Amino acid sequence: MSARRRALLSGIASCVLLLGIAGCAQGRDYTVSDKICGEEINADLLSPLMPTGTKVSVTGGTSDGNRQSCKLSVQREEDGTYETAVWVRWDIVPAGTDPIEVKRETLYGYGNPRKVAIGDDARLADQGVLAVESCPGRGRGSTLAVEIYLGIKTPEKLSDRHAALKRFTQDYLDRVLREQKCAA
Repeated sequence: MSARRRALLSGIASCVLLLGIAGCAQGRDYTVSDKICGEEINADLLSPLMPTGTKVSVTGGTSDGNRQSCKLSVQREEDGTYETAVWVRWDIVPAGTDPIEVKRETLYGYGNPRKVAIGDDARLADQGVLAVESCPGRGRGSTLAVEIYLGIKTPEKLSDRHAALKRFTQDYLDRVLREQKCAA
C-alpha cells in the first residue's frame, strides 16, 4: 500500500473515531439529539450535561407561541426507569414582570444561585439556570426567559458543570431569540 493511501485511510479512520466520540460519550449508549423543544441545538454543548445511560426520551415540546417546555429523560440501566436529565423551558414574559424575581425561590432550590453574564441578566445555580433577554420584537417591554434544570446528581467537579451549563444556555438563548424574532 502506498504512503499516500495509508495517509488517506488513516485520516478517514480518525474522522470516524472523532464522529463516534462526539455522538456518544463513554458509558452512553444513546446519541445526543441536535434538536430539543422544537429548536435546533448544538449537541456538543448539551452532551456534557447528559448522564450515562442506554436510551433517551424527549417529552413535551409543544408551544402556544409564548412558551415551550420539554424534558429529556435517560434510562440509566437496561430495562430501568427513566430519570429526568434536562428540563428546558422558555417563556415570553410581558412588560413589568421580572422573571429572576418571580423564580427566586426556585433558583435557591437549584442550589447556590449567582449572577452570571448571559443575556441581559442570569442566575446560574448547581442544578439549573435562568437567563433573560429583552424581546422587543414580541411587544414593547417583553422579555424572553430561558430556564434549564438538570435532574442528575451534582458532580464533584461543579466548575466543569457550571461552565458547560453556561455555554449551552448562552447558545440556546441566542437560538430561541432568533426563532422568536426578538430583534426589534
